[in-house]
Amino acid sequence: EAVILLCSHGVASSGGLVEMSPPRAARLLESVAQQKMRGVAMAWREMEKDWDPEKAPRGDPFKPGLPTGSPEQSLSLLGVALIEDPVRSDVAHALSTCTQAGVNVIMVTGDSKSTAVAVAEQCGLLQRGDLYPDCA
Repeated sequence: EAVILLCSHGVASSGGLVEMSPPRAARLLESVAQQKMRGVAMAWREMEKDWDPEKAPRGDPFKPGLPTGSPEQSLSLLGVALIEDPVRSDVAHALSTCTQAGVNVIMVTGDSKSTAVAVAEQCGLLQRGDLYPDCA
């Protein structure tokens, strides 16, 4: 998600560049989330011939946004690779055992809401429609 939001352009299916407007980025992010897989975005930027990474502006990790001239600005999105990471076969049984023993199981993830719900359903932690009927 972070990489897509840093892109000002993207490669179209024709091979040309198209503007990555906020609505286009939102549609792409939603499309990736609906796949219920992890996505890895790939982007590039052409740098000036005399560009020196040691002299590049650095952002403050505790403040949002990037400094002007940052190399992470005006990227061109090449594509998004979707990665399926199936739940191991023994996870559902382990979660069921924990729940029966009175353990309150909580899932913490950096995945999108749609992906997290799909994984929780796959391992039996969540039944379709239990908490997030709009994401199932």
